[in-house]
Amino acid sequence: MEPLPSSDLDTYASRYYGRGKIWRLQHIASQSTKLRKEALLLAIAETKAETRDVDLYKRLVEQLRETEGDKGNIPLLQGEWETTVMREDSKEVERLETELQRYRHNMIKDSIRMAYGDLGDFQYSKGNLEEALRNYLKMRDYCISSQQITDMCLKVIQCAIILGNYSLVESYVQKAEQTPDISTDEKTQAKLQCALGLAHLSKKKLKAAAERFLQVSFALQDSFNEIIAPEDVSTYGAICALATFDRKELKRKLLDNKAFKEFLELTPNIRELVMDFYFCRYGKFFERLQRTEPDWRLDLYFYSIVDMIMECIRDKALVQYVTPYTCVYLDEMAKVFCTDVVHLQDELAKLITSHQIEARIDSHRKILYATKEKRNSGDVWNDTIMRCNRFVDQAESMLLHLKMLKHRLSIRVASGMEQQQQDHRSTAGRMDVISLNNNNNNRNE
Repeated sequence: MEPLPSSDLDTYASRYYGRGKIWRLQHIASQSTKLRKEALLLAIAETKAETRDVDLYKRLVEQLRETEGDKGNIPLLQGEWETTVMREDSKEVERLETELQRYRHNMIKDSIRMAYGDLGDFQYSKGNLEEALRNYLKMRDYCISSQQITDMCLKVIQCAIILGNYSLVESYVQKAEQTPDISTDEKTQAKLQCALGLAHLSKKKLKAAAERFLQVSFALQDSFNEIIAPEDVSTYGAICALATFDRKELKRKLLDNKAFKEFLELTPNIRELVMDFYFCRYGKFFERLQRTEPDWRLDLYFYSIVDMIMECIRDKALVQYVTPYTCVYLDEMAKVFCTDVVHLQDELAKLITSHQIEARIDSHRKILYATKEKRNSGDVWNDTIMRCNRFVDQAESMLLHLKMLKHRLSIRVASGMEQQQQDHRSTAGRMDVISLNNNNNNRNE
């Protein structure tokens, strides 16, 4: 089946900007034959509007021509635009390099820093990413304030992400996090968390990626949309969490995360996936998951790990389903997980072998038996009653204490001589009572 996005491609592409948008559209064109033409047309338009990358423009038009052949309307290579851009670029690069040399001769540090930044931005727009990165890295020696260091780091990080150099991304995220004023800049912190999340995704470290995306502030908005959109933060964070978190972590770090709920509101389908999984509505969960999976296969960062993510999520759901029971009928479980008994048995056997489930399978009767002793319901009730009784005792004690305080009563423990006198009076009183009782008995006789 040809994967199709659940939303209109033009709407999806509008989340992004510049080279990041083009990059994603190129990926979609390479993955979907039905969407190839539309994706290439959008990429061509963005290339012409937001970059000065003539070579990329030519490649995209040629790809579209190869796809369509003699069919349809194919945009012609616009020689006038190419000529104009190339002529302007030649003058601009000469001007920028002349300025840089003048600033270096005069040793004006701030001007040198800005000149390297301008030269890097120009090369980035032309598609010379390696050259752009070299210029951004040269800015480092001329940064004075913490804000200048942060700006330089973000330029390096963005360029390194597009180049796929994630070791450099991690290095410069660390540099940015060490700047003194970073703790007060929520938007920059959000960008850094996103960058680290993508770095972890590239290494298939799903749990580490989830941790980073769940820490992203909603202040991010569309400020980093050349790399990532808020909807992506919701998807990457939630799905990686489903694949790796246990129930307690899922509740504490995802469901109770007020900041991340704002991201989930942007993606209702992902939000419902999380709720269905947590509340064990597996039928709805897997039905929704199957509808969403094709979108992930078109995603630039998810497509290479979709199979691993799907396997992790399914394994966690199987473990979560069987954990409370001492025995499970496989035919009933197979209906819940939308599969047949034979395939389910193979999945459970794999989980037993990897010690994720402590159980054994009765292949003849098609029943899964837990091998680890589980607490029965009677033990649970007894434990609950005992805890309730303890709570009642503590509550009564506190109420008694409050009443005594209200009536200004206190219990004073006698000490020393007072205790001896009280003991003496108490003993004497008991002797008087005994003597009086004996006299009464004698009279009666």
